[in-house]
Amino acid sequence: MEYKHIKNITELFIKEFSECIDYQFHFVIPPKGTVWDPTVHKLCYHSEHTLTNEPFCLNLNSNVCCPHHQLFWLTPDGTPLFTKEKPGLNNPTKFIDHLDSVFYILKKYYQTLNTDDKKALLKYFFGLISLNPRLVDMFESEYTPGEKIPQDLHGDFNSDEYEYKLKGDHKTDLKNYKYTPQYNNYMYKFMHSTGIVRLRLKDLSTGKQIQEQTGFNIEIFRKLTLNQQQFLREFINVNKLIEKNSLYIDDHTPYKSVRLNLGIVVEEKFHDFGHAYRVLTKINKQ
Repeated sequence: MEYKHIKNITELFIKEFSECIDYQFHFVIPPKGTVWDPTVHKLCYHSEHTLTNEPFCLNLNSNVCCPHHQLFWLTPDGTPLFTKEKPGLNNPTKFIDHLDSVFYILKKYYQTLNTDDKKALLKYFFGLISLNPRLVDMFESEYTPGEKIPQDLHGDFNSDEYEYKLKGDHKTDLKNYKYTPQYNNYMYKFMHSTGIVRLRLKDLSTGKQIQEQTGFNIEIFRKLTLNQQQFLREFINVNKLIEKNSLYIDDHTPYKSVRLNLGIVVEEKFHDFGHAYRVLTKINKQ
């Protein structure tokens, strides 16, 4: 796919998700007879401007209570992007998720293209299933609030046309290494193509959850830029995530470069974090 399209998709993505919206008035009940004042009646005073210089709030009833918990993606130039309510639902407790945000943008951009470019976009982001009538119909139809792509249409890249990776580690015999597709869904293809980093902040452990289901998760396919490194280092430091053992990284970069970029030591382990089963890296001090 031509670079201009990747550039246009990235710019549209930033335009849609760069605003950190204050939803807190949905959760605060002012004194009787008092008119809502967003400068007074707040659960916290965080905003996009406090991400790297103030710790995020703990023990939230909802992620919308603290803007820091809406942190969603990080662009190559270091711009943080934020989740928002699902388009058309007008319900601040129903946030769009990572997969849905990419689908929403791809569909919005798809509908601005000519026929040949539409085919190229689906081929690039969905691989071998790009001509599936159900997938094409989804992109041709108007966006429906809460719309999701069925899991069987997330993409198929099991072909020599697409990048592969070796699966194994230093303990694996060379003959036992396996080639597997670099991506298994359209979101991963999007992340690799744009260099955008996926972020997920979940409440720190309170004793009720197991440690690996809490904390801050970073997922990346391309080497971090200097701007991304600076943002992540500051966010990690101000929230003391290393000291709290609450930082997890899905490092899909060649040579696992994130540990060097951020100056950390990692211990790889398998665990279920959020919506996917993947390798997590537990962070410890050097």
